[in-house]
Amino acid sequence: MDFIVDKRVSELDKAFICETESISAAIPELTSIVYDCAAAKILECRAFYQPIQSCGASWKSIPDDTVSIHVYALFMNLKASCKLSDVDLKTVQALIECISSLDIDCPLTKPVQESETPTTPSPFSSLLTQMKTISSMTQSLHGFFPALSTLESQLIDFPNYMADFLHHFELTFPSSDFNNIRSQSWFDSFYSVISDNSELGPAITFSELKTFQSWKDGKNLIFRWNETFEELKGEEFKLISPESKETRILLIRKLVEKADKLKSLARQFAANEPFTMLHDILATIFGRVDYTSSNATEECAKAIGFVEPGKLRESEEFEVSIVITNVMDTQVLQNLRFQLEILHSTPSGNYSFIKYRIGPLFYSGGIPSYLSPQKTLTVSWKIHPVFDRRLTEAIKEQPNVILTFDLNNKRKIQRIRIPEITILPDRHLRVYALAFPDVFPRTSESQPFSLSLHVMNSGFSTLKNLEFVEISPWLMDKQKQGNANFRINSVSIDSKFVGYLPKVSIKEIQSGKTSIISINLTSLGGQSAKFKNCSVSVFVDGQNFPEHFDYKFFYVQEIVSSSTYILSDKEPQNYKANLFYFNPKSSQIRNLHQIQLVEEIPSEEQQESKSYYTILATFERLLSPEEMAEAASMEGLKQTESTIYGRIQYPENLKKGQKLVRVYEIGPGGIRRHLLDLNNTWIAKKGDVSELNFIDPQALPPALASQLSYEFIFAKSEDFNTPYFGQHFYREQIPENMIIQPLTVIGKVGAHSPEGSKVNYSLVSQDKTENFVINTKSGEIILVSDSLLSTNQSSLCLNVIVTDSNGRKSAVPY
Repeated sequence: MDFIVDKRVSELDKAFICETESISAAIPELTSIVYDCAAAKILECRAFYQPIQSCGASWKSIPDDTVSIHVYALFMNLKASCKLSDVDLKTVQALIECISSLDIDCPLTKPVQESETPTTPSPFSSLLTQMKTISSMTQSLHGFFPALSTLESQLIDFPNYMADFLHHFELTFPSSDFNNIRSQSWFDSFYSVISDNSELGPAITFSELKTFQSWKDGKNLIFRWNETFEELKGEEFKLISPESKETRILLIRKLVEKADKLKSLARQFAANEPFTMLHDILATIFGRVDYTSSNATEECAKAIGFVEPGKLRESEEFEVSIVITNVMDTQVLQNLRFQLEILHSTPSGNYSFIKYRIGPLFYSGGIPSYLSPQKTLTVSWKIHPVFDRRLTEAIKEQPNVILTFDLNNKRKIQRIRIPEITILPDRHLRVYALAFPDVFPRTSESQPFSLSLHVMNSGFSTLKNLEFVEISPWLMDKQKQGNANFRINSVSIDSKFVGYLPKVSIKEIQSGKTSIISINLTSLGGQSAKFKNCSVSVFVDGQNFPEHFDYKFFYVQEIVSSSTYILSDKEPQNYKANLFYFNPKSSQIRNLHQIQLVEEIPSEEQQESKSYYTILATFERLLSPEEMAEAASMEGLKQTESTIYGRIQYPENLKKGQKLVRVYEIGPGGIRRHLLDLNNTWIAKKGDVSELNFIDPQALPPALASQLSYEFIFAKSEDFNTPYFGQHFYREQIPENMIIQPLTVIGKVGAHSPEGSKVNYSLVSQDKTENFVINTKSGEIILVSDSLLSTNQSSLCLNVIVTDSNGRKSAVPY
């Protein structure tokens, strides 16, 4: 037996089925087809009416363009007035939403062509036209206010502004904080403990709560007040991470902006205050409709709208169907026409990249030209969404059907509601299999694994319940040239041992994240084996293949560090093998180009009684004809960096204690471009010679430099122990049309300590600008004001200082 449990908090909340991504059910929508759609719709909206003007007097005490704890208290008083006047502001929002849907539910004009995707109509944009269709409305809307002729558009948008204000009002003062407060006396006690003459002024103390007998009825409101008071002191800007939720001070700023807009419009129309103005507009709308003079609200048909599935992937199609029944006893519905359109549930979103291929319309159970009393007609379409680019997040779309029909020789038109659909990004799974070329009879300490699967979620949809039903390594016996037997010694996921079987499961991988399956093998028979390949099969979320699966097999040629692998796509002895730079921590893979030493210039240097040894080395690229053609292509010319692999002979004449402490790439003009991570350097023996190998993932691309130069510095560690930046200067270009918002991250610097100690960042400037701050831990440069520069400035220079735990400092211009 199945049960449906209604867990909505309010009847105003939209019903939906609690589900997971694997369940795609949608609740069908029932639409009542009536004689006069517009009049019936306004009657429906009237049921949400609230006497909002009864709590509007508190508006008069709220000043314009002011953010302070006193203004916060005045807005709280406005909320309290509505609470004590039994005005439900959520119901007012529902009323505005209801009226705004009038043009959608009762369209007047011919819908757009089926092949197009119309944008969502602006709410209230055709309200005036709709009202003129109601026969009893003979008076012009200019009767609303004398100034309507010049400010008509602003008047039409006023309910939208009010809905926006009420939304931010609820965010700033959640209704749940007021639920248990039922008397004016509670607020009188509250105002007394926050007055300037109280114990600590606006702050509420525990001793004051002892005299506040019913304070627990609004304890959340009291806690919110004290926290807001701390943030509004204004003594110092409190730096927060841009990823964190908005602080209360930003919410109050937005609330003040929305309120000022409403008050300005109310003054222009000579209204006492915004709530009274909204009441007058609604009263005019409701007062001009005669609900008793005709059968406007009488039902003539019922339509049930279905969509299957209600939740789909971007590469899938869905079906829209309608079952319409003539509920009249004697009258016939004639010449039924159905037009499908797709509306965007979020009008502010940019959905221009979505198109829809709508299949032919199918009828069953009747004919559209003549629907007899008590008869039913079913219509359906197949729709396939088409995207110009990949979907990056789940979006909601609203299929709708415009029904036109003849009744009593009059043409009627009404929208049939269809359940909302959710389109999810496709599941993109990428698996890189990394294997060492040789598998030995015994575990090799030089190999942290025999086979490693880097399982990456390269899409924008969370991958759940991944089941690897097959992981089959293919090993070949070196002597017999046949398949080699092997034993699995261990299987681990993200360094956690999970057993000895290659059938493993991963519960979830978030977008952009990676899980690593490591398998250790040993060959049987006492002989080493060669790793040839590995086959992999994986299901996602049950018995489903991911929509996009990218699998590649690589050989591990060298493990430079925990963050740097050198891979090849063929066996190492194959001269046609391509090399790749792979970072297992970020799962980033790049083509790795080898460079050949052309010239090196060694020198002994002395600075402040500290001696060090340098080698300035020049290299040229080793490019195949195919790589040269790629570098000269349009894509190659767009590249800003490349990844190279080079080597020099390790110097033998170093003084005692000297070792490699710095490697710089030298750009055109002899300028040090950037510093190489020493984790990307290693020493290897080649015969009797020691070679210093290095990888640079930020080298100049081939299109910008045919030769590359690097400076190698060898010195004692204690002579180069100050923290250092990855670049010698930082520069950020900000477009003129950039939308400036507080707490925007403008850029980021990075510094390192040779000793591995923690570093902190600070920011200084000559003009003592307060527009920017720096995150002392991460090095992010953050804009904290709503403007960048003054009118007479075109650039700004700052200095970033890094300090290690021992007080050693370095600086870099920004």
